[in-house]
Amino acid sequence: MNFASSRLRDPRLPGFLQVFFAATAFIILFKELITRLEIPLGLVDDLVVAMVLGWTVLRATVKRRVSRFDFILIGTAVYLVLISLRGLQPNVWRQIGQVVIHMKFFCLYIFARNLSAGAFRRLWAERIFFALFIFSVIGFVANLILQDTFLAMFNVKFVETSRGGLARIVGFQLKPNDIAFLFSLFYAYIVSKNINRWSFLKSILVSLIFLLLIFLNGSRTALAIFPLVAFLICAERRSARLPIIFFCLAAALPLFASNALDYAITETTKNIGELSRIDQSQYIRAIMVYFGAMLMYQYFPIGAGAATFGSVLSDNSPVYAQLHLLYLPFFEKMEGVYDSNLATVMGEFGFVGVLLFYGILVTIYRDLKRNGDGSAFQNRYWKIVLIFAAFLSITNPFFQYSYNGLIFAIALVIRPHSEKKT
Repeated sequence: MNFASSRLRDPRLPGFLQVFFAATAFIILFKELITRLEIPLGLVDDLVVAMVLGWTVLRATVKRRVSRFDFILIGTAVYLVLISLRGLQPNVWRQIGQVVIHMKFFCLYIFARNLSAGAFRRLWAERIFFALFIFSVIGFVANLILQDTFLAMFNVKFVETSRGGLARIVGFQLKPNDIAFLFSLFYAYIVSKNINRWSFLKSILVSLIFLLLIFLNGSRTALAIFPLVAFLICAERRSARLPIIFFCLAAALPLFASNALDYAITETTKNIGELSRIDQSQYIRAIMVYFGAMLMYQYFPIGAGAATFGSVLSDNSPVYAQLHLLYLPFFEKMEGVYDSNLATVMGEFGFVGVLLFYGILVTIYRDLKRNGDGSAFQNRYWKIVLIFAAFLSITNPFFQYSYNGLIFAIALVIRPHSEKKT
């Protein structure tokens, strides 16, 4: 499947679908801002997913030629619908709609992959990523300077963004984790691209800048990118291994002395401990993981079906009544129940679903490797991005969340090269 036209007069100029993708990227990444400005563009991401699925099925039907990735996409969607029909959600249209929503990341990856085919189009995709980053930095700085005034401008309540009594920076995304994940992926890309051109000191300086951005944002999950990038640097530049170890030790000293780190460690330990006293827990992620695992065991091996647990269309699901969860305010207001994508996959699609969703991440890696330049460096970059994606999905929405799906899709298709320092 190739959305990009090969008959452009000038291959350096973007086609209609490249421009459409750029517009879609801005709409998805700043959807909260657009929604609060009352601009009716909120369904664009769903239209893109439906378009990719429809195009894939049409191509397979008309041309009778299905690529491996097309087959996996179609096969996964059909399988999820079929097992959901015997599930606990009585509304068939909700089941089908939720399956389409679950396919968001995979569809956005295919869309980005085909539109970035060729060196000129990859460069164009990189420019989109850079533009998204710059606009996010502007929002970050505006939020940092204006503080409460910025939140009031977009009707964002302080309680929505507070952690440890401090306001978290939300930027134009209006969600702290969203802007943090974009910064994390851009950091991984920009360091990877310049890994053999920058001096060790410059790499450390850039790392400190991004660490400060994410620290001010307050996202703990986003910090996982730093050890992954450190591994990439050590694997590519052996001379940097010892300096990185000393730098990490030196950086750890002031962090251990700070109240912010104490708070992060205390909160993380507390959240993990919630799993051992789930009946009294008020930590929604722990609740979702616990009951997702329970459903995976109870409905082994294929789960309770789409739109039954932890998904966008699962409101009023009979599963919540079965698990005696309706009394909790989280499920009355459907707040935070989507936060663990792993819990959703476990509950709705069981053991087979976990193998399927995370197995497709491995398939994406193989697809990238097959179409890459064959370098060990590029393969390692893709690995750390996909490992970060898998880690993020434990405590955040991923497969069914357009924002995360899109930024990871772009980060994967722009393919940094390990250029030697001149």
